[in-house]
Amino acid sequence: MDRSDVKDIDVIFFDVDDTLFDQHEAHRRALNQLKNKYQVFDEVDLEDVIQAFEEADSEAIEEFRNSVPMEELRWNRSEKFLKKLGVTQDFTETFHEEFYRIYPSIPVEVDGAEKVVKELHSRYELGVLTNSTEEVQMEKLRVLELKEYFDTFVFSEEVGSRKPDEGIFLHALDEVNKSSERCMYVGNSFRSDIKGAEKVGMRTCWLNRHDEKAEDTIPDLEIKELSELLEIF
Repeated sequence: MDRSDVKDIDVIFFDVDDTLFDQHEAHRRALNQLKNKYQVFDEVDLEDVIQAFEEADSEAIEEFRNSVPMEELRWNRSEKFLKKLGVTQDFTETFHEEFYRIYPSIPVEVDGAEKVVKELHSRYELGVLTNSTEEVQMEKLRVLELKEYFDTFVFSEEVGSRKPDEGIFLHALDEVNKSSERCMYVGNSFRSDIKGAEKVGMRTCWLNRHDEKAEDTIPDLEIKELSELLEIF
């Protein structure tokens, strides 16, 4: 797809986690802060802490796909994480509250996010469409200083539908009052972002930073860096 193919695009929607906000790095930095703060982690190496969290996070993703409520899922992840490290479950509430206070407030962008969003904002209507709560995701956009560049915000827990379900994408189309073919969705998850947006006929752009393999859908665009969008739009 080149410039001539995107002339009819009116709205560009972005995912947040690992598309604009570097969630993986934010997790690492938050865990490092908490390890240094609390003695319960003194006997554990940082890399073991991170590995345990990533394992608990992978298990939480499966719960998410099975429609477990977000707050319950987050609590379960905290419990599983501490259990893997052998840390007393009495510490769960403290860890849980501290982690979700710290991690969304760490200003780590995916490379190019600020420049791309600012430049596209001058030419297109921009939206956010993300799986999570408004409170957490808006904090990420605030610390990245990107919030002001978006016109529309769609959060799964407020809409009651999660990517890759059609409902959240249809809600977004209603919000901008545009036909699906005039909207582009940019995201890093092939399953949730690309296949979800494709279901409703949106144009799709896969931010494939880790050379993953496409499945049974071919995105309209595939990029390795966000900055590539500025060569097209």
